[in-house]
Parts: sequence; structure tokens; C-alpha cells
Amino acid sequence: MKKTLLCALAVLLLLTVLAACEKKPETPAGPTSVSAYKSQGEYPKMAEQLTWERLNAQPMKTENMTVADARKICVDFFRYAKTALWTPDEDLDFVRNAAGNADQMKKGIVYGGLPYIGLGSGNVYRLMDYMDESTGVVDISNAAGVLKAFGNQCSIGAWWGWARAVNSSDYKWSQTCLVSHGLLRVGPYTYDDALEELSTSYNTLNIIEENGTNTIYESYAAMHQGDGLVWYLNAGHVAMCSSEPVVVKNGDGTINGNESYLTYIDQGQKWNERTNESGDTFTRKNGVDTKKTFAELAEAYYVPFTFKEFTGEDPIEKTEVTFSHEGDTITKAELFSAKVTSNYSISDIYALVYDGKGNEVYKHAVRCIEANTEALAFTETAAEDAGFDNVERWGVLKSGTYTVKVVVQLGTGERPTVYEGTLTV
Repeated sequence: MKKTLLCALAVLLLLTVLAACEKKPETPAGPTSVSAYKSQGEYPKMAEQLTWERLNAQPMKTENMTVADARKICVDFFRYAKTALWTPDEDLDFVRNAAGNADQMKKGIVYGGLPYIGLGSGNVYRLMDYMDESTGVVDISNAAGVLKAFGNQCSIGAWWGWARAVNSSDYKWSQTCLVSHGLLRVGPYTYDDALEELSTSYNTLNIIEENGTNTIYESYAAMHQGDGLVWYLNAGHVAMCSSEPVVVKNGDGTINGNESYLTYIDQGQKWNERTNESGDTFTRKNGVDTKKTFAELAEAYYVPFTFKEFTGEDPIEKTEVTFSHEGDTITKAELFSAKVTSNYSISDIYALVYDGKGNEVYKHAVRCIEANTEALAFTETAAEDAGFDNVERWGVLKSGTYTVKVVVQLGTGERPTVYEGTLTV
């Protein structure tokens, strides 16, 4: 009996040793990304965190969509961009405008949308370049490495909403929100169609004085959601109408400017704390569905405008994007002399370089810095490149061949790959 027991134990020990020697194959980790950011430590949880899934769920244009739907997707995206949630991995102190006003963002605070930065062109697509999507934490020192490419301001902040469906204008800043740049007036007010730019010598104050308060009220009353508002004196501001105006008339049939109102979305400069329907408490810049009476709008010298897509005068087009280089191979010199063009506004262009195992070993981004940018060239050293500080520049690539993809982020929300070929180094 004792001998039998010892034999059984010996067999069990042998089986255990054999099982230990039979090493299970490891699950491959998959391709790596040299530009991917991984957050460390504890951060706030967010029910409505910004993600690619939520970004891609925002409705996009179609060629046969109605005018009402085109207006709506622009308003909805601007509102989403102002309230999409993320949090920085450390404190950030910055100057937000030309007047030198100091501002800051704090680690541990959940933010909605982007901060105000004078002349900024930033957007939520671009913010994703610096985010750990699993946590919503943003590598803020790199994201804000070029402040103008990180935050945004009124005219381009609103533009990323309109860019979802509009390509009929060529305005760049608030002073060029005019008929001469492809926009349309709303309502009966007028000014010289040949006017190229608002200025200190002729601006929206002059326009309102020339047309009169009643005419301006009638113009506000003719607005619909998605239309724009602009004022300009020695500086300017742009906002997007976010609801149908409520019009109240006096006994004589004229519009009561103190009781008539509309709401708008804009990129403001003051922080506000809000709580969304999912219970997330967050801080955002003001300007989401702000209510203003017609009298307040006129006293602030706002005049309304719209786009030809919103009147049916210009169709919603099929997106077309081209890359200037042709051929299956491309050199560094050819890459940095190439250009992307589109019939819709470009936000960013990327060169993504992969080794033979599919690992991303280099990433290069070039950012637009103005509204209505429909052509963007690859440059290696321009400040607007907003390169990735956690990736060494071109020197990281050893002699040999790699795969390169050219990816384009469009204002429509589309993100096509326009080139894939062999990069020789």
C-alpha cells in the first residue's frame, strides 16, 4: 500500500513538472504606436468622455441631405465640441489673448471643449492626438506646445461647426464675414457687396446706424439655427445661432426688441462650471446656447449672415481629397514637398510611418491655422507642424524602407487615407 502511494505521488509530480515545462504561447501584444500617450496615476472618471467613437457618431453631411438637416448637424457639432469631456495630466498656465490675460487649467479638473486662445485653430479632432483614450487624460504639455494649434477662438471655433457641411465661403477671420467672401446677408439690411473687410473706419456699428434698428430687428427675426452673427469694431466676434428666434411684435406691427430673442453658441473667454445629464461636473468656456434679446444684439452691433448651403443656393458636395505625389514609393524630400487639397476644409494632415512589423515608428502632423483651409503642404520645420515631443524627429528612422500613410482630418469629420506607399530613408 505504501509502495503504491509513493508511485502515485511520483506520477503526479512528473505530470506537474511536464505541465510546467509545457509553456503556453504568449498572446501577441500587437503593433505599437510611438506617438500614443499612456496616462499614469488616478484621474476623474467621465461618463461622457471625448472618444473617437463619440466623435464618429456625430452626424455627417450627405449629398442629398435637406437644408434643415445641414443646419442642424453644424449646430449639434459645435455644441458637442464645446462640451466634450477630457482632463489634463498636469497644470497648464497660459496667456489666452493679445491683451495678455493670464489663464490656467488644473490637473484633476474635467474640462468641456477647448480653452480660448487668440488666433487659435484647435478642435476636438486634434485634441485626440494627445489623449489616452482609455482614460480621457490629455498629455497637456505636448498638446499645448503650440498654443494656437491647441485652443481656439470665435471665428474658427464656430467654423469647425460650419465645416461639417459648408464649403461655399472663404472667410478667414471675423472681419471677413462678408458677402464678398461667399456669405449671404440674412433679412433686409444692406451694405456694399464689394466691401472686402470690416475695419475701424467702417464696421458693424456703421452698418446698424445706416440700416436702423427696426431693419436689424427684422433681420434677426429672419434667422434660423445655423446662421451666423458677427460684430466688428477694432476687434470682432463670431457666433452661431442655435435655435429659431422667438419674435414678439408691438401693437403697430414692429418687432419688440426687448422681448424677442434667440440663442447662440460661441467660443467665450470665461470659465463656467456645468453638470451634464450623465452627472459629469465639468468646466468649460462660456457660450453654449446663450440667450440674447434682439435689443442686446443690436446694442452689441451684431449683424446676421448665412451660407449658400443653408438657402439651397449651393449643394452639399461629395468630398474630394487629393495628394500631389504619385507612385508607389516616396522619399523624405518628396514627402516634405507634397500637398493635400480638398473641396472641404482641412484641419490636419499626417504622415504615419510604420516598420515591417506594422509598428508606428514616426508621426508627423501639420496643422491648419485659418478657417477655410482647403490646401495644406507638408513642411518639416514650420511652427504649425505641432510635432510630437515624445517622438524624435526624422533621425529616429534608420536606413531602409518603411510604409508611410498620409491621413487627412477634414472639417466634415471624415478622416481619409489619401496615400500609402513605400518610404525610402
